[in-house]
Amino acid sequence: MNIQKDKVFIKVNKIERELLLKLENCNVLIKNFDVKNGRMAYLNLDIKGEIPSEICFPHLKSLFIDDDFESSSIDFIIRHKNLEDLIFDSCGLTRIPNFNGELTKLKELRILGNDLHKLDNLENLKSLETLSLTQNNIKKVEGLDHLINLKSLSICINQIKSLEGFEQFEKLQKLKDIYLSQNLINELCEFQPLSMLSGLQSIDLAYNQIQDLNITYDVPNLQLIRLNNNPISHITAVKNLSSLSTLLMPNSNLTKLENLSNLPKLIELYAFNTPINLISGLEAFPYFDIIGPLDREKFTSEEFNKLEEYISKIEWELKWDEQWDDDPVYMNMCFEDSLYGYDHRFFVLRGPTPRSFFKINDFISVKLAGYHSILYLGGEKFSLCTKLLLNFNDIQEQKQIKSIDEAAEKLNPSLHVDVFARDIGLTPEQEFWGHCSNLQAWAESKYDTRLLHRTLAFPLLKRLTELGDPIAKKVFKEEIAKRYASGEFAVTTFLRKEGYLKYLSKDELSSLDS
Repeated sequence: MNIQKDKVFIKVNKIERELLLKLENCNVLIKNFDVKNGRMAYLNLDIKGEIPSEICFPHLKSLFIDDDFESSSIDFIIRHKNLEDLIFDSCGLTRIPNFNGELTKLKELRILGNDLHKLDNLENLKSLETLSLTQNNIKKVEGLDHLINLKSLSICINQIKSLEGFEQFEKLQKLKDIYLSQNLINELCEFQPLSMLSGLQSIDLAYNQIQDLNITYDVPNLQLIRLNNNPISHITAVKNLSSLSTLLMPNSNLTKLENLSNLPKLIELYAFNTPINLISGLEAFPYFDIIGPLDREKFTSEEFNKLEEYISKIEWELKWDEQWDDDPVYMNMCFEDSLYGYDHRFFVLRGPTPRSFFKINDFISVKLAGYHSILYLGGEKFSLCTKLLLNFNDIQEQKQIKSIDEAAEKLNPSLHVDVFARDIGLTPEQEFWGHCSNLQAWAESKYDTRLLHRTLAFPLLKRLTELGDPIAKKVFKEEIAKRYASGEFAVTTFLRKEGYLKYLSKDELSSLDS
């Protein structure tokens, strides 16, 4: 990369521009960089040698190191005391570097594709919110008890065999999501090690070696369990999970759906490509919305007749694939691992839960299914609705906010992915109508992208343009140019990284950069 030819280079202040050139001459490959308010904010480096002590970018927020990393260069990292995001990708690390307590503002640490065997040197990272250690050689979960602000933990593609060890982390009350897919887990310990994690909302255990599903301990706020592609052949018990709403276990060896009890909020159970031929106990779940997809060929005629009689008796519905292939929730979840696609031998069972539908215009509609509000564009499912609310405490600050994105950055955590409407006590119906109201206001404002979060507004507008929505076609490029010219760092970074600038002509881009 010739950094002097990069358009971003001229936006860097003079002092840091000179430091960048010095860095390039230190046997360091600068793969990418970005600025905010003329100061270096992001660097992607391949470090092949030592970096002189005078090279430091005091306002650097994000540092991405890949391929090569000299251990002697750790001093370069800890000079940057304002770092919030640090990534080591395929650097050959065998231990987590010791940052000597210097990175007190670090919120996100990702060490991917390395050779870590142990979790250590984390005790001083008190501000850490996201820890990702995917694709290493970790066998035991330990050393996390000091990370009291941790919200997301990912240790996928490692050598973990059990949930044993998580009981040590009762101080991690902010931990909401755990990702443990593609390990060697065959022992769930009845979820007892997780029972102290009162903030935990989801756990991903896909692609492990679980054969017997036995969960008896409550994890009070756990809503989602993902068990895709495990060789599950028997359910000893799944019970006492007071908040569980979604259970995913497609591609297993399960033949009997039984021994589910005391799951008062269970709504969705997905079991595609699973040889289930016996189902019982559904009458104990008055809010159950959907089970399936199930395979008719796994049932004998007698078994299927008994199922139909049972379903009719408890006032459920049996729907074949042509009746639900545009229905909401599970298409991404169930078919993503399958080569089957649609086939008339598949069906789902749907409970009596009432569902709502709201049409915003000829192109946009929203449907409530279970706990989920589903956004449809042109009659096709587009996405789940997630982020909803703003709670402004300072009216004066509210008047100064120019967009939802600016609000998310400056004022309110409720627009980020870890806070949902249900966290503050809203029912699914209240959340549904909140989404409908927001989207209707957006449509009535001619798709002003300031009114929705950037991660929703621009993909929505792009798809609406593709569908031929005349208003979207008119404003799509205008919105890209207007928001890029606004200079909001999070928005400009998003537009650039997600490829939206390619929709502007060279002249339009030049006018923005001038």
